[in-house]
Amino acid sequence: MKIEIDVSDFYLDEWDDSLEEGLKKHITNEAIATIFSKIKDKVEVEIKQGVEAHVLANLSSEIAKAVNQGKIQTKAGNASVTISEYVKDCLFNSLGAWQSFDKTIREVAKSFCDEMRKRYDLSFASNIVANLVENKLIKEDAIKMLLGENLKQKDS
Repeated sequence: MKIEIDVSDFYLDEWDDSLEEGLKKHITNEAIATIFSKIKDKVEVEIKQGVEAHVLANLSSEIAKAVNQGKIQTKAGNASVTISEYVKDCLFNSLGAWQSFDKTIREVAKSFCDEMRKRYDLSFASNIVANLVENKLIKEDAIKMLLGENLKQKDS
């Protein structure tokens, strides 16, 4: 551990008998303050990590308990089922009153693919126009007309 003491901040108290005694007290106080600060930082980090681990463990066990023991109302009637049963029903029974996970995943995937296709088409078209401009194969007026039509289509 390296301790640095700036003597310019040191001043001699009126109750100190000598410069040597005052300097010893100053060095001792500075060393104690530095060590205390470092220990405090380490203890805070350890406490924070311990509390986070404890909270995470408790939260995980409570979620597991809620999944295993928790009940939800069925759409078909007044009966209630556990969350585990609900998930099994959704995974294996796409014909029942529950919405199938498989169906939901397919809808999300299709939506994502459509969006990616549109983005790719736009990127491809932008690259073509950029290359045409770079090679001076298209006039500036034509670019403005194309951009103007795109802006009009986006506004409507």
